[in-house]
Amino acid sequence: MVGKSCSTDLAGLSLDALSAQEEHAARRHVAVCSTCDRTYSEFAEIAAALGTAVDQVAPPEHVKRDVLERTRRSSKCNSPEWRIIIHAANSD
Repeated sequence: MVGKSCSTDLAGLSLDALSAQEEHAARRHVAVCSTCDRTYSEFAEIAAALGTAVDQVAPPEHVKRDVLERTRRSSKCNSPEWRIIIHAANSD
């Protein structure tokens, strides 16, 4: 992780937007680089504030239904872990 890539990875890490491999590499780097540790902490603070920065609005019911149906049909979401998540979302 160097320069702009480092910053991008740290922003992605703070938003839970990295692949498992990218997340592992970013966390390893943050553990040994005090500059990036500080930057990641700042990004994480901002990311945490994003969820409360605007009024929360429930999406229309059809949005949840459509997302869950598309997720069910996606081969990427056919793992046991995803099936548990989908089942839990359907229980709401």
